[in-house]
Amino acid sequence: MKFRVAISCIIGLTMSGANAGQIGIGKVEEITNIIGSSKAFGIKMSSDATGVCAGQFIQIQESNFGGNLEAYKFAFSLANTALAANKRIRIHNYSNDDCNGATFIGLYKK
Repeated sequence: MKFRVAISCIIGLTMSGANAGQIGIGKVEEITNIIGSSKAFGIKMSSDATGVCAGQFIQIQESNFGGNLEAYKFAFSLANTALAANKRIRIHNYSNDDCNGATFIGLYKK
């Protein structure tokens, strides 16, 4: 019995963290190529997007990519593609739910 409870707790904790840091899913309303004087770009999610950053600007900072400039450039490219093609994206922050620390962008065909 104790074994079942332990396994259930482990599975529950794993499942509950599956979407941690999911800060936006929806369409892109606007993209900025710079934010202030920092090496970052901004994505404004549409107001009908879901996630904690719906309708807000999400900062994608170069420093969040650990020196992988190609991944940073690809994120910018995906954001622009989504805007131009009117497609949905999913933005994730692996550290927390802050709108200023995203490091993942997924582009949806829908």
